Amino acid sequence: MKILVVEECPQVFEALNCLISQQTLPIEAVMCGTMEQAKAQLELEEADLFLAVVAQTLPDAPSGEAVELMLEQGVPTLVLCASTDDESYQRLLDCGVVDTVVTGLETYAQTAVELINRLYRNRFVRVLLAHACGDERARLRVQLERYNYAVVEAPDAEQALQVVRTQSDIQLLITDHVMPGMSAMALVQTIRCELDRPDLVIIALSASGCESLAAQCIHSGANDFLPVPFSYAQLHSRVIQNLNAVELQRKARRAASVDPLTGVCNRCALFEKGERVLQRAAQAEVPVTLAVLELNQFKQINACWGYDGGDVVLKAVADHLRSYLRRFLVARIGGDEFCLLLEGLDHAQAAQLLSRVCERAAQTRVTFGAENIQISINVGLVEYSEGSLSELIAAADSELRIAKESAQGRACSA
Repeated sequence: MKILVVEECPQVFEALNCLISQQTLPIEAVMCGTMEQAKAQLELEEADLFLAVVAQTLPDAPSGEAVELMLEQGVPTLVLCASTDDESYQRLLDCGVVDTVVTGLETYAQTAVELINRLYRNRFVRVLLAHACGDERARLRVQLERYNYAVVEAPDAEQALQVVRTQSDIQLLITDHVMPGMSAMALVQTIRCELDRPDLVIIALSASGCESLAAQCIHSGANDFLPVPFSYAQLHSRVIQNLNAVELQRKARRAASVDPLTGVCNRCALFEKGERVLQRAAQAEVPVTLAVLELNQFKQINACWGYDGGDVVLKAVADHLRSYLRRFLVARIGGDEFCLLLEGLDHAQAAQLLSRVCERAAQTRVTFGAENIQISINVGLVEYSEGSLSELIAAADSELRIAKESAQGRACSA
């Protein structure tokens, strides 16, 4: 996937290319210094072009002809301008460009690359547009699709609620305040109270002019509010700001719930998710078995190969558990101990499964430098009947001690 940078100044390209290369994006920047070079490059790269970043003026295109070329070819276009005013900005938007970046500002390269990054990520963002007016939905859809969002429409709140309930990949809801049947405020309250969708961004729109309406919508659970009419720039700045905020919150929650070494859940996440698993299983009357796993002779591994070698082994064990136990909750609860919640498996089924997991682990050799480290796993497991998750872990831990005393690498159960 490539970005075509059409700009006569090599320093501008180098600044953009340097920042793009620092992003974790599968994107390569290609420079063209003139409109003629851009035409030739289009013939080569058109099918693989993600975006064109085009200077508004070039030696052979002094009046924006290169911008027009990209738009005629259907290439999403970000325009580099020496300066701009509201009238010029609106004229470019009316032509169909994605956005503009003023190169006269010191932060222009950072701003441009942040937009590129956002445009790339937007390919994976699905937006639900809830509005009673078909023409207004069409207008907003064009604006959102220009920024690479995938848009789903709903003409009323009831249909919008149904989409949110059935399509878990909806990340943004833009809803008008006044719709047939349920109001936007009631829609927002229902979503926040009944559905576990904390990452869903909700932006409410209204042309009512009521000063307290924005506060009411936000108190109901909306992330933001836009009074109608609003500009293209206002819409996208609010959308981007809210999506970025939610993504940061998601990363923070992940950092707080994932073991940084192995990538599986940490102890805190185990208790948060585990109690829900036990409650769900009790209500549905399905079995749950909890297992505590510990590496055999892990102290000797650390003594022999150092802590770096021990870390490599722990990562390998976590990967092994994830690969064989994809649908179950896997957590590292300390040192070389892991905990598994096997929802839907009774005592016998869990013992049979974990016996195979232990056997395959014993056949695995973990490479560390020029050495191969052999591993084995001890397991203690109990089937849930009553009590708390802490009590269940303690019971499984007791069985683990028995397993360690009786036979290495065996599954032992209560």
